[in-house]
Amino acid sequence: MASVHKNLTARLSGPLRGAVAPPCGPLEAHLALALAAVTVGRSVIAGIDQSPDIQAMIAAIRSFGCRVEVNADGDCFVDGVGVGGLAEPDCIIELGQAGFGSPYLIALAASQPMTTMFNDGKETSHVSWHGLTAALENYGASFLGGQPGKRPVTVLGATNPTPTEFVAHSRLERFALLLAALNCPGETVVSHEFAEQECIDSILEAFGVKLSAGPGGGTRFRSRVQGQRETWPAKLSLPFDPATAILLATTAFSRSDSDILLEGLEIEFRMPGTFHNLRALGAEWSVTNLTMKGQAPVHDWRLRSGPLTGVVFPPEKNQTLIEDYPQLAVLAARAVGTTVFEDWGPRADWLEPLVRGLQGCGVDAHAEATSLVVVGNGGVLVPGGHTIEAGLDHRVAAAFLLLGLTSEAPVALEEGAALLDHYPSFFRLLERLGGSLTVDY
Repeated sequence: MASVHKNLTARLSGPLRGAVAPPCGPLEAHLALALAAVTVGRSVIAGIDQSPDIQAMIAAIRSFGCRVEVNADGDCFVDGVGVGGLAEPDCIIELGQAGFGSPYLIALAASQPMTTMFNDGKETSHVSWHGLTAALENYGASFLGGQPGKRPVTVLGATNPTPTEFVAHSRLERFALLLAALNCPGETVVSHEFAEQECIDSILEAFGVKLSAGPGGGTRFRSRVQGQRETWPAKLSLPFDPATAILLATTAFSRSDSDILLEGLEIEFRMPGTFHNLRALGAEWSVTNLTMKGQAPVHDWRLRSGPLTGVVFPPEKNQTLIEDYPQLAVLAARAVGTTVFEDWGPRADWLEPLVRGLQGCGVDAHAEATSLVVVGNGGVLVPGGHTIEAGLDHRVAAAFLLLGLTSEAPVALEEGAALLDHYPSFFRLLERLGGSLTVDY
């Protein structure tokens, strides 16, 4: 995987054409691999993109005594060692940039009586998991290394972990703590302020994890898991990554004469609302070829670009739709008329860098309180020729990548190669459809 410090440049090319099947998201892939490692027997996991971060995760699992094979189609066959059965590695676990896999493996190592050394390398050693390591210390684990919660780190696993109640500050922390709970007798409770995601929780249940989740009083939720129980191997075809599918869709809609087919998409909770917003701008799409994937219906989505028209998006309480607004703002830049995105609420901090970058690329955009106003240029190319600052949220950075693909002059993202961690398959699929991206080494 490219270094997170490398710039990424997006250039204008022809329309997107062809058919692709988006793979699963990185969170689901790493979680399934971690669960397969602590299950007795062979699990088969299909739909994983064999990106460098996944390869780093597979190498780490092998170091814990699991056998992993990958066939030509990318299917992973994992021979797990069971709950509490991980072997103490005889080497340092080099996770590379497998950011989504790191907390899972740290949690599993911390809940077994063994010593494990992890290293991510100097480029990602700044990533902090202080909340996770502080929670795992309540299990009896201890951590040696540089600054607390940062890698490289040596994990001294707990000898007798006891059930307790944890607070998770992110979905990654939640799943990591649930994995650690598998090695602990009795019931462990993980409290969090975000709703659980049924499509991801179902991955734990497929391996026999006894999980219950629901409201926990006030604005909180609680997830409960029974530890030291028998689990079983699973045969999974993981759900597609909606973030990658939506990014491909908005890229296609932003380019004249595009016509693509996204194959095998489940009607996931985020997709209908997102595509409703795209249709409001004038995007054309249709759903065809209904089939079943296990017990879930899947469809092919045909997306064709057409004239875009400005529209007013009223205050939206669904956070998952607000997260699509940066990409929709780029579409609005090529629309006929003015588009207003009202009340960004908790994402108001995105407005200033988004406006600054849009203006730098020649787009008529400005903020009004917590709303964004974009004056479309009537369908012609955006000037572009601008370098976007580093340190932006990955959803905002991805929007500027999309803008560069529809601009007269290239748009560069400082440290933009960090997007490879969040959308590992997007770049490969985009090139297959006719897009053009380069990493500046």
